Amino acid sequence: MRPFLDQLWRSSSLAMNRQEAKIFVGGLNWSTSEEKLRSYFENFGSVQEAFVSYDRHTGRPRGFGFVVFEDPLVADKVVSIQHTIDRREVTMEGLSNLVATVSRSDSSELSHSSGGGKESCPQG
Repeated sequence: MRPFLDQLWRSSSLAMNRQEAKIFVGGLNWSTSEEKLRSYFENFGSVQEAFVSYDRHTGRPRGFGFVVFEDPLVADKVVSIQHTIDRREVTMEGLSNLVATVSRSDSSELSHSSGGGKESCPQG
């Protein structure tokens, strides 16, 4: 039974480290691809994954994405400074901070929210 518990602990520890090393990137330019996102953030440290969110019905970018670093300390450093990607100033939040913020929010505020944040418009 002990090996199972050890494996469970290691996998939950890895998942926790992954969450701590994951950042939300908002306000992306519509032309920013996963490759551009990865390439930009690789300047700060090793990137495990870079993901741009697309609307499943239209296939258009939704203007945000996520980056997972190998090292949670790199993620902390990255969110502490301002970034411009593809001529757009982006907003960032560490995912562990974002989850804590949402969980502290009053549920009535969330139900009245229109999605929060700034609207992104395509630039031509």
